[in-house]
Amino acid sequence: MASYMSKIGEKFNSPAIKADAKHQRVDILTCIAIVVAVVGSQLGFPILDPLVALLIVALILRTAFGVAQDNINNILGKVPSNEISNDIKAAALSIDGVSGIHNIKINYFGPYATVDIHIEVKSNLNVAKAHEISTKVEKKIINTVNIITSVSSHICITSEKGVCFD
Repeated sequence: MASYMSKIGEKFNSPAIKADAKHQRVDILTCIAIVVAVVGSQLGFPILDPLVALLIVALILRTAFGVAQDNINNILGKVPSNEISNDIKAAALSIDGVSGIHNIKINYFGPYATVDIHIEVKSNLNVAKAHEISTKVEKKIINTVNIITSVSSHICITSEKGVCFD
């Protein structure tokens, strides 16, 4: 069951399911360790009981810190993988009218993420055309990058000298 839960957690990128799978593994290992300690104590090795207790404490703490670290990184804004960043850049730059992008920020929320991005467009565009390009970029990123469920884009006007104005 723990292996199945772990696969499901990976498939849906769910920190809660991944953590529960780790919890199930710890439960299995602690039950086995307790049986070993009880049998060992009954066979004349009473030292096994406290040793197994220390092993169980170490196992629980290791698992707890691992789960906490995975989730704290998401909460505090871990650096996204190069693959996700490159996919976002490629999707945005594939839209006609986008001359560049900058200030990409990815925010993780459990199994999904949102993106804030600044899109550079030429200064000769009217507001309606710039907004249309922005909407296309947002849809393209959402449809291309699986983990992304929401995109907030900001239009930046690029001057003839290449300077971008927000």
